[in-house]
Amino acid sequence: TRLLTARERDDLSDHIPGLATFQAPRHFYARRYSPINKPDVIDKWLRSADSPREEIILVIDPDNWILKDVDPWTSKASKGHALGEAAYYYGSKTAQRLWRELCLNNCDQEMDLVGVPYIVHRDDL
Repeated sequence: TRLLTARERDDLSDHIPGLATFQAPRHFYARRYSPINKPDVIDKWLRSADSPREEIILVIDPDNWILKDVDPWTSKASKGHALGEAAYYYGSKTAQRLWRELCLNNCDQEMDLVGVPYIVHRDDL
């Protein structure tokens, strides 16, 4: 399922037959902080009637291409054990400091500084 944050369907919706598109309006903070779109639309998708039935979810960005079978990685994910690619800011003390300054809950937890693809159990999203 392709997740789309927009008021109107885009031109790709008609050009990719067989690919379901879940569409939700943008978060009201999206103009100020666009990265909020991904967690927001995932949350809306999980709460919708179209929520995934699959246990393992692979999250990629629109500029990602899958060239090989992902089963060797998806088979390693389970409830409580997700996988992700190390992000460019992996190991950043600044990211950890900002997390502690801005977070409201679980602020003593270390951040998982990962980027796409994320492979995660549906219940862990």
